[in-house]
Amino acid sequence: MRPYQTIQTQVPEPGSSQDQGVQNILQFLGNQASAIKGPEVSTDVAALISEFFLKGMIKNLAKLLWNLNPCLANCPALQPPVINPEVRSCLSSNAVKADTFLCKLQLHLG
Repeated sequence: MRPYQTIQTQVPEPGSSQDQGVQNILQFLGNQASAIKGPEVSTDVAALISEFFLKGMIKNLAKLLWNLNPCLANCPALQPPVINPEVRSCLSSNAVKADTFLCKLQLHLG
């Protein structure tokens, strides 16, 4: 067994149909830098949001926000899908636990 494997790729010739397909995909995906952005917020708010994304939220604050914001009661489209019982019986216990957790989370975020 080799410690690494060399993979040869082919770069499409400029102007070929493959190159045109690549260009179409890149054009479709767009340029991240040209994405439309909203208005700027104060530097304090930007720093707070950045800290939440980088470090996470304080556990007590997360629980408080969770309890203050109940889910919507009259929007059934936001309910999590129910797993077919035959499929559920084939899943491992860890997969069932993960699904249960995600269902509870989706029910609350609803």
